[in-house]
Amino acid sequence: MKDRIITALIALAVFVLIAYFGKWPLLALLLVLHTIAAVEYSSVVAPKQKNKMAAVFIVLGTSLLAIGAFYPENLMVAFVVCLLVLAAREILSADRNASLFAFLVWGFIDLSLFSSLAIRLLFTEGGFAVLMASLLSTVACDTFALLGGMLFGKTPLNPISPKKTVEGSVSGFIFATLAFSAAGMLRTQLKLQMLPMWTFVLAGALIGVTSQFGDLMASHVKRAFNVKDYGSLLPGHGGVFDRLDSVLFTFGTIYVYYTFLGFI
Repeated sequence: MKDRIITALIALAVFVLIAYFGKWPLLALLLVLHTIAAVEYSSVVAPKQKNKMAAVFIVLGTSLLAIGAFYPENLMVAFVVCLLVLAAREILSADRNASLFAFLVWGFIDLSLFSSLAIRLLFTEGGFAVLMASLLSTVACDTFALLGGMLFGKTPLNPISPKKTVEGSVSGFIFATLAFSAAGMLRTQLKLQMLPMWTFVLAGALIGVTSQFGDLMASHVKRAFNVKDYGSLLPGHGGVFDRLDSVLFTFGTIYVYYTFLGFI
């Protein structure tokens, strides 16, 4: 628990520090994290082909991230092309495995598509503040779901992750909503005054749900391949992908949400 808290505080401080210097350093950080997470995920779902799969993930994912930053109008077309490449690789492979292909597609969506949407949001006017609010709301959800479960947890949430409880999940949902709502109270300072307060409250509630959904999906993959963590780079947390699973899911959700509202 102590290692988990210390690592989380250091990681958050580093992220905020890099973000302080602007969009380009943050883009570079996301590219580095994407590369590490791609290697971790490939090592779990395709250990016999991990180097080849990691290379495919990195090349396709980096291309998608670049298109999200510079040619966002072509992002969905590029994503479909990437899926076709993954499908072609599966068809031409000597070791075809439908279940593995499904996990690879899910991993690519979670890691590369949602990362590219985050970058698209990053390069949208006002998007940087929305991205930071999403990050803090996701951290609040994860932190208070853990604390709520430790203090009040009695009812199991889902067999995928036996240690998670309904009480912890509710606690995470409440604090995720409060965290994003707090950003709404500062919307004038964040230059987001065009967005009414209710949009922040609803965004926080969405994060309170999708953050936990992303975490459960990542846990499902780990259980399927009988591993505890995707890596060991972050003490108390596992690997980079173990930390990005819920964050990326919420970034993707918030992008779609604000696109629907006409903000993007």
